Parts: sequence; structure tokens; C-alpha cells
Amino acid sequence: MRRHNHSLALVGILFYGCLVRAYGLFEPWASDHLGTGGARFSLHALNFVRYGYLATGFRPIMDAGWIAPGAYRLYTKHPPLLSILVSLSFRLLGVHEWSARLVPIIFSTGTLLLLYWLARRLWSPHIALLTIGFAATMPIGAYYDQHIDVHGALVTFGVLLAVCFYWLYLQRSHSRYLMGIAGGLLIAGLSDWVGFYIVFLLACHHLIYGRPRQDWRFWLLVLACGLLLLALIQYITGLDAFIQGFLFRAGSRASDTDPSQTYTMFQWIRRMGGRLVVSYTTPVLVLGVLWGVHQTFRSLQEKRLAEDTSFVLLLLAFAAMVMLIGRQAAWIHDFLVRYFIPGLALAAGWTTDRLSHFFARRTRWYRLASLAVAGLLVILAANAASTTIMRHQRHFNPITWAEFGKAIAQNTEFDAEVLTSARVSRQLEYYADRKLRGEIRSHTQFEAALLSCTGDCRYFFVPLDFPTYPERPNLSIIPLNIVNSQAYRELLTYLHSRYETNTGDRYLMFRLDHPLNRE
Repeated sequence: MRRHNHSLALVGILFYGCLVRAYGLFEPWASDHLGTGGARFSLHALNFVRYGYLATGFRPIMDAGWIAPGAYRLYTKHPPLLSILVSLSFRLLGVHEWSARLVPIIFSTGTLLLLYWLARRLWSPHIALLTIGFAATMPIGAYYDQHIDVHGALVTFGVLLAVCFYWLYLQRSHSRYLMGIAGGLLIAGLSDWVGFYIVFLLACHHLIYGRPRQDWRFWLLVLACGLLLLALIQYITGLDAFIQGFLFRAGSRASDTDPSQTYTMFQWIRRMGGRLVVSYTTPVLVLGVLWGVHQTFRSLQEKRLAEDTSFVLLLLAFAAMVMLIGRQAAWIHDFLVRYFIPGLALAAGWTTDRLSHFFARRTRWYRLASLAVAGLLVILAANAASTTIMRHQRHFNPITWAEFGKAIAQNTEFDAEVLTSARVSRQLEYYADRKLRGEIRSHTQFEAALLSCTGDCRYFFVPLDFPTYPERPNLSIIPLNIVNSQAYRELLTYLHSRYETNTGDRYLMFRLDHPLNRE
């Protein structure tokens, strides 16, 4: 009966985890990190569906719309596994937002199962259940585990898969476990460069807990991973460009575009601390701190670091490496703190189990049950509230880009080059699926755009009555101050007098190939 209840609880937690991660599954890409990443990598995947994988050597094409042979731009900042997997989902299920989101959701669910497996091997089924309970409800996971980005569920899954097989390999040095480690490292490394950080950490761990002088196969795998990293860097990015990008992300620029904006290390630590509180909630962080304090005293007493403690520290160290080495990326992108999910979930699960045993020896069972239920409700309420706050603060314009982009796609030919006064975001590129040239907001800019057209500029689109955010103009299709400017009004007057105009639902379309007869 107890085993049956345990299985029901496991299924219930997994179902809840999938449910919260599927929030907004069918929504269009919005003006937030989720929308930007979703649109960017979905466009890469769409181009894989159109042009295949061999044409570019498995490197994604960045361009939207029709592309002349050999005239495409390749995306070379990150490895291509995410775009390839989304393209496979598109081939199987069709090109939809939900079919793209299924990829990270599936790998996120796999991460929960791996966490359960690891916690059960390290400790007990009860702690394993607590561990995935925390992992499934953490706000950062509930919000960002559907994020289609290289810093997403694929890296976490690959790292955890490698760690699980590494644990098995320490118990018995079978070659199949070594192959499992290699498989996890491939998933993590082909998703993003940070996936290779775990190779260094596993090597350090093996020096202490393994058989470093006898186990030549493990060190051969480490060497192979290093060679693979160098080969991927040279093939995808180029060594010089990779080093420049690495140094930039390791720097102290507070903005990708404005070099005058910088931050100090104290400001960085304060910002990351605030994000951890919002992303994991104070109760979970307190449990993590209690775990750290207990393990410190335990290690001092035993004069060694226990193996179970070392695996939790291994996962926490991986997250810390990602944050510290790429601290500029961590400053800009709040979702990088998601790498702490496995380590903190394990620490919180273990601590909760120990606290329950501690109170069980000192209170009656019904008092313990009441205390446990109250604590669980506090944690769930904090997690739910924090998740809601994250969604409210970060989710903008759920339909704006889709509506305007689809209007462009429906009224233009696939091979047309389209001019627009709107800002060309990743979301607009994805939905318009045309070659776009944006932010043309004066007569001078319009004439310059016509002269520099590489293709057939047949259309000029103007958005109408879309939401504007004066305090955050980067979220608007076109900022309010531009709409009210004299230069912009003069441009619209000129276009009305010069070209045939079609008025649609919240947009104007000028036919540049149909000039008006001015005789």
C-alpha cells in the first residue's frame, strides 16, 4: 500500500510539473525572454525544415523569408542541437508555438525523473519524492522550463544525465556507464558551450572519489570532450570570435549595446541574490543554507566530504561556474539562475527529510503532521506567488507581434522585401516570415532604404493603434515619441501622396510598386 501511495505521489508531482510548465502553451511569442528565444530558435528550426541540414552543415540560418542560394546568414554563437530538435518537432507535429515549446517541456520532465533517480540512489525514495516536489514547484522552473533557449532544459538534462551515469560508473566501472556519461555530455555540450563545464567538474571529482591512476578510459573521455569542444568552436564560431564573445560575457558591461553602462561586483552579487529569492523563494533558500551548514559540520566531524554531499556540491558548483564565468550574461538574463534547480532541490529535499525526523522525535505525530502540512502550504504558496509575479512582470504584448507579423505575411509575397516603420524584433521576423527592414521613420531614411534595397522592395507597412510603453520603449512595436514626431508625420503624408494605400485592421500598407498617377 505504501508503495502504491508513493507511486501515486510521484505521478501527481510529475503531472503538476508538466501542467505548470505548459502554462500558455498555445500563446504566440510575446515581448519577453520566452518570446524572443521562442521566435529566434523557431525561425532557425523552420529554416532547417525548408532547406535541410546538410546545406549549411547543421548550422542554423538566421534569415526570414526567401533566401537566395548562398546568401544566408548563419547563427554561430551557440551549438545547434536546440534548433535541430525543434525542427524535428516541426516535421512531426507541424509548425506551431506549442510544438516548439514541447521540446524544452519534455526535457524538463526528463530532468525531474533524473533528479528522482539520483536522490533515490543517494538517499531514499522518500527524499527522492521531496526532491522532485521542490524541483517541480520552484518558480524559476515553472516559468522558464518551457523557455526555448540554449540556456534551458537541454543543458540541465544533459548535465544531470552525465552525473547520474557517473554515479553508476563509480559503483561499477562498466563501459556502458561511460557511454551514458558521453551521451549526457553530448546533449549538454551540443546545446550550449557551458555544458562542457561539467567535464571539468567531473574530472576534479574523479581525482578524489575515483581511481585516477587506473581508470584510463575515463580520462580518455575527458580528453575527447576537450578535443570536441575545440573542434566545435572552430567549426561553428571560429576561435577568435569565440574568445571575443567569451571575454565580453565575462566582463562587467551592464548593457549589450551601451559600453558606458557597467556594474561592480558588489552590485552583481546583490542583483543575483535578489533573483535567487524571487526564483526559488526564501523558504527553499533557507533549506539550502541549513543543508550547507549541516554538511560543513558533518565534514569537519568526519574529516572528509561524504560522497552524497559531493554530488550535490557538484551540481551547485556547475551552476555557480555558469553564473561567475559568464557574469555579464547573468546580469542581463535572469533565467541563468535556473541552473541551481537540481542542486537546491536535492539540498532542500534532504533537509526537509532530516527536519521531519528531528521533530518526530520531539512531538506527537499529529503535531508533526500539522507542522508538515503548514510548512508545505507555505512553500507552495510562496512558489505560486513568486511564479505569478514573474509572469506578470515579464510577459508583455502576447498578441502584438503575431498580429502585425501575420498581417505582413498575408498581404505580401514570400520573396518580397518589406519596409516598415516598426522595430524588427525576433517575434516580428518569425510571424512575418519576410525579409524586413525596420525603423524607417523619416523621409530621409525611406529614400536611403529604397536605394539600398537588395531585393524587390514592394511594400511599406505602418502599425496602427498598438500598445506603447513610454517607460519601456523597447517593448513597443513603435514608441509613442516616434509616432508623435514631426518627421514621422511628414513621412506618412509623403507616402499617402505618392503610393497606393491599403488600410487594414491596425495597419497601413503602401504599395511601393504601385505609385499614384500625379499628372
